[in-house]
Amino acid sequence: MSTTPRPSLPPQLQRALGQLGRRWRWLTVLHGVGLFLLATTAILAAGILLDLLLPLSPTVRIGTLALVVGGIAWAAFRLLLVRLATHISPAELAALVERDHPELEERLTSSVELLESDDCGGGDEGLRDLLVAETTTAVQSVNFHQVLNFRTAVVILAWAGTAVGLMFGPLAVPGSGHALLMTRLFLPWSNLQRTVLFQVDVDQADRVVARGSDVRIRVHVSSPSAVASPNRPVAVPRNVWCRWTTSTGATDRRLMERTVDGSAYTTTWPEVLEGFQFHVDADGSLSRTHSVRVVEPPAVTGLALNIVPPGYTGQPPRTTDAVVGDVRVLAGSRLTWRLQFNKPIRDANLKLLSSPRPTSLAGNLAADGLSATVELEVQSGGTLLVELTDRDGLHRDDQTYRRLVILDDQPPTLALSGNDRPTAVRPTDAITVRTEAADDFGLGSLELVLQVDPDTQDRQQVDPDRLTGRRAVEHFTIDLSKFELPNGARLTYRVRVTDNRDRPAPNETFSAPRVLLIDPNAQPPDLADIVARQKDTRVRIELARSQSLAARTTLETTRGQVLQALKNQSTFAGNKMIRKTGADLRALDGQVDPLARLFATQPLWQPLAPATDRIARTLIPAAAGRLEPALEAALADKATRLGQSDDDLAQVISAFDQLLVDFDRIATLERDLLELDRLAHRTARLADDVEGLSTLVGDGDVGETKIEVNQRRDEFQRRKQDLVKRHDGLENQLGGLLKRRPEVTEAARQAQLARLRQLGLRARELSTPQRGLGTELAAETEAPPARKKKSDAPAPDPTATPLGRQQELARQATAQALEIAAQLGTAADAARDAAAFARAAAGTARQLLAGRIQQASGQATTTAQLAATAATSLEKATEAQPDPVLIRRARDLANRQSTDARMLAATANSAAGRRGVRTVSQQAISAATDLVVRGLQDTVGQLIAPP
Repeated sequence: MSTTPRPSLPPQLQRALGQLGRRWRWLTVLHGVGLFLLATTAILAAGILLDLLLPLSPTVRIGTLALVVGGIAWAAFRLLLVRLATHISPAELAALVERDHPELEERLTSSVELLESDDCGGGDEGLRDLLVAETTTAVQSVNFHQVLNFRTAVVILAWAGTAVGLMFGPLAVPGSGHALLMTRLFLPWSNLQRTVLFQVDVDQADRVVARGSDVRIRVHVSSPSAVASPNRPVAVPRNVWCRWTTSTGATDRRLMERTVDGSAYTTTWPEVLEGFQFHVDADGSLSRTHSVRVVEPPAVTGLALNIVPPGYTGQPPRTTDAVVGDVRVLAGSRLTWRLQFNKPIRDANLKLLSSPRPTSLAGNLAADGLSATVELEVQSGGTLLVELTDRDGLHRDDQTYRRLVILDDQPPTLALSGNDRPTAVRPTDAITVRTEAADDFGLGSLELVLQVDPDTQDRQQVDPDRLTGRRAVEHFTIDLSKFELPNGARLTYRVRVTDNRDRPAPNETFSAPRVLLIDPNAQPPDLADIVARQKDTRVRIELARSQSLAARTTLETTRGQVLQALKNQSTFAGNKMIRKTGADLRALDGQVDPLARLFATQPLWQPLAPATDRIARTLIPAAAGRLEPALEAALADKATRLGQSDDDLAQVISAFDQLLVDFDRIATLERDLLELDRLAHRTARLADDVEGLSTLVGDGDVGETKIEVNQRRDEFQRRKQDLVKRHDGLENQLGGLLKRRPEVTEAARQAQLARLRQLGLRARELSTPQRGLGTELAAETEAPPARKKKSDAPAPDPTATPLGRQQELARQATAQALEIAAQLGTAADAARDAAAFARAAAGTARQLLAGRIQQASGQATTTAQLAATAATSLEKATEAQPDPVLIRRARDLANRQSTDARMLAATANSAAGRRGVRTVSQQAISAATDLVVRGLQDTVGQLIAPP
């Protein structure tokens, strides 16, 4: 039995209907998506609008969210899922085609139904084929793509996109408040603010506060969409209310006040005793609900201190209760702090506000948190602060004044003149070493130890009876002639100082070992220092000249490249080198300017200052200034500017060459002046030897034998010949120096004239305090004692009087200021503070010299404060590289100035004390006047005599 195949539509017709079916499905889906988006945005807008218009409670907002989610789910099912599950038959597709093309006269529908029906195998096949053929021919002119139009779907999607943009677009606008509305809709259980016209933000919203403290609520109310302009100011709410509910259920509200600047609204609850919750209402716009919890503040109820001093002090341990104020302990003491609290504490820290940085010591808390102990071995002092944090996070600093004062026992300090480099000396030289020693409590010994060879050691000790204070200055003289040292010998010396501490041992300080190398041809040590300084300065000048020459060479090369580029009409790529050369010249300017300032500060070198300053501030800046415009200039102009800069650098190099010539001339003169000074000292020693020789000329002792007379005569002749030889040598050296340097004679004459001018100015200065002292003395009820006549008795110690002490302090303060300025620079804060202290100390001394005791007492107090400030500033400035000697000296000056200020205040309150100070001032002025008169007489006599 044969099976007849099922007839089907022609392939062309099947393809057309298939494409039409797929187009219909897309159209259906897009139409559903558009409607779904419209429905979703409408539902969301309804939910947001409801929350915006009515202040809904969290429960109502949860119900609203459920309705919104249900509506969106129904729309998704009805408009998306149902449409995705819907299918269309070929007959329906054919009907869609014939709806737009009635000229087919239902041939397409009849053909599709006939061929798709179950009994399509029956009937007349000829008629069926004829119908299919006519249908195929008829649909050839039909465009199936135009049957279904996407225009409706596009319109719906456009409206849906617009709706979605209006719904979610404001999320991209900062501060619009739309994100908050969406969050309130989708998270209705959250504690969120409600923004209608204003956004309300509370500062430090949820907090824990101490009971009895004031709680200040500060809120910022802003309009998210408002734009401030002169014609349209930012809107503000009419009323801002703070509504609260206490822990006991009581409710209340308070109208908040706007701040002066209009940036916020505030209100304060004074002395809060119980916790509460609150929110802020600004014309319907609500903040979040915040809570304030009230607890007892942490506090220290007890504080005890156990002090165990260092073992060498021999002091017993002691305990101090109710520690308040200053606590004085020795450095190295073991301290144990025991603290008691009113409530359990999470963290307890004892903060020591010491210099240079505070130290925080964590307390060892007990298990219940009600007590803590802090142990430390104290090395530095400062203000003590107890920091407490309870288990609620509430922090409080105990404000009771407590300060730990450390009594340090520091080793003594040493400062030696010169430097630590090996020094070549002659075997007959006498080396003077200036030594300054200081200690915080007292000096025990001071000595210089000279190691001549492994078996020979020479010690020079200062008499301990002279070391009665905390500071001593000693000039040790190392006379090398008494050792008869050979050429090439090597000596080592250093200075040792100890303080007066007896246990465990005195603190001692050694200076760095210094080496003396014996060389008969050696130059004096001072000359070596001068030569080293001159060499360093000349190297700096030569380095600056070489850098200028290198810059000129670079510019010449670069200019050649510019001319080559101009000739070849090519691109010039050397601007980077021009820019670098300009930067090098500006850096060179900064190197030469310090040289000009250095020359200006030294009288002998001042003639070089103008030339050096001209190089640094005129020539080099002129050369560098032409390079910047050359960067953007055309090639021809660039070559011209580079040539001009090259000419400027030629002037710079020429100026450096002349500067080196002048420098060498003055350097030679400086060395010759040193030689003249050395000859003067040798002449003075020769005069002393002549005076000693004269004692041999007189008669001998009674009973002197003939042999002793002959020995004395021979010794006289030997020493006479030696002195004549030394005299001739000095005369030849001095004559040669004056012949080589005739300007030295004129320089000496000019020095005498300068001294005469200084003496005149000094005499004028003495007249002012003399007149002031006369005025003060006239006001006294008793006349001051008459000036005592001169006697041979030793002069009294000038530092035993207030005037003498203050003058000494002023001199030391000035020396300290100069030393700090030399180390740190004059622009440093420590240098300025030290200079201020020195000026104030000198002013106090002038007040005392004029007899103005009350004014001097007040200024002395100010000077003591400036001294303390200068010491503190120096410690901070040298924190990275401390200088213990300089720091301790500054502290000692500050302590001495403070002590003198107190003593001067007591003297100012006593009539006898005031008379004593004015008497000393009168004597000082008289003595100074005598010195000025004698100086004037000596100077005039030297000027009258021929040079």
